[in-house]
Amino acid sequence: MATATTQRLDIKLTNSELFAQLLEHNGYSVRSFTDAVENKLIRKRSKATISKSTIGHLRSGARKSCNKDVAAAAAELLGLPVTALFQSSIGHVTRTVRTNR
Repeated sequence: MATATTQRLDIKLTNSELFAQLLEHNGYSVRSFTDAVENKLIRKRSKATISKSTIGHLRSGARKSCNKDVAAAAAELLGLPVTALFQSSIGHVTRTVRTNR
């Protein structure tokens, strides 16, 4: 067995309360916002997907992270720069991998 370390881009919502207020202020329900983000991802030909539960968890604070394309689409729909809602950082992931003998 060996270990492999890779880098990963982490995108995290900075304030779930603000996100919830912005959804309400712009007249979005979790379902309508999910549909709008999904449509934007399709138009941009992104491979990213989004679910109602992910948006609901971001809104409630139960979840903090999402895909960078989802973050960009969400911020655009709310009329804000991505950096107003999300913070990015480089994370390191270490995994144990099998070696062939």
